[in-house]
Amino acid sequence: MRFKNNITIIFFILVLTLSMLSCSHQSSSEANLDEQIGQMLLFGFKGLNVDDNWVQTFTQQITDLNIGGVLVLSYNVKSPTQLDSLMNHFKQIKSNLPILYAIDQEGGKVQRLSPQKGFQGFPSAQYTAENLSLEEAYNSYYELANECKDYGFNLILAPVVDLNINPQSPAIGNLERSYSNNPMIVSSYATAFINAIKDNGLISCLKHFPGHGSASNDSHLDITDVTQTWSEIELDPYITLINQNLAQAIMSAHIFNTNIDENYPSSLSDSFINNLLRNELQYDGVVITDDLQMGAIQNYYDLEDTIIKSINAGSDILIFSQYFEPNIELPTIVHNIIKNAVQSKTISKERIEQSYFRIKQLKNQIW
Repeated sequence: MRFKNNITIIFFILVLTLSMLSCSHQSSSEANLDEQIGQMLLFGFKGLNVDDNWVQTFTQQITDLNIGGVLVLSYNVKSPTQLDSLMNHFKQIKSNLPILYAIDQEGGKVQRLSPQKGFQGFPSAQYTAENLSLEEAYNSYYELANECKDYGFNLILAPVVDLNINPQSPAIGNLERSYSNNPMIVSSYATAFINAIKDNGLISCLKHFPGHGSASNDSHLDITDVTQTWSEIELDPYITLINQNLAQAIMSAHIFNTNIDENYPSSLSDSFINNLLRNELQYDGVVITDDLQMGAIQNYYDLEDTIIKSINAGSDILIFSQYFEPNIELPTIVHNIIKNAVQSKTISKERIEQSYFRIKQLKNQIW
């Protein structure tokens, strides 16, 4: 009888141990999922100084949610001294993987580190292609990248590889953000910019896939439909740079082309990202969305739908600039939406793991 009781006790202990191990594995898995989700998020913020409430709150969110990227915009920059203090604060944050510190520093009208605020200042893409040799362009871009590196940035959201098909395009041609309407010229000057960035140990990002240069509207504000104006030649710079292994990351545009997808803009579209970019163009690197708070998205899709569609379409890093509708709690809200979608199997764990792997590979290129 005592022997049977001992067997029962041993069996009970075994079951309890297995149960505890299972629970331990489950919580470990959840922690891993939290980190993977966090790495997919790149947020802007409000504030200039370390002691600003938003900066302090965001700092805690980066730690708690394992947020993988910080976006600095013009209103976060007042002077070299102020920026140096702010960036030194962020660089003290501990993280298992390097945090991406991203900036739109193209030159011309799109440079957050502008001469008006005491920084060097660099010419636009159009001016560069029309007036500088490729060697001179490389030297100029090397200085640009070096200045970004000095302040702690490691992701420069450039070069723009849109073709200048419509010189009056409000978001591209009219701002002199395109090198040329000739894809060979665009690819050549983009290569100079990419190499200058890489030679500083930083990461570049091609934009705006699949081509924004023919658009007559600005996707920052509303729907931008290029169905009648877009042509396949706009893919040429991507094809060239992908084939030369120069595409470290690619940003998707919020443009509609009903010939490719009748329902969704490219940034939310499986047809654009998974089919065209990944399958046809054979790109398996990181895809970064353009700001998901821009009018072309926010005016037509709710937040949950936007997030789920962009991830399932094949995007790896989601940008929320906090420019258009700032919300200090947004990082937590977005993280929870993704986690709930994974738990409900609306987004597969494999899809998250796939992005996490790509992001790790990208961050390994920083030195």
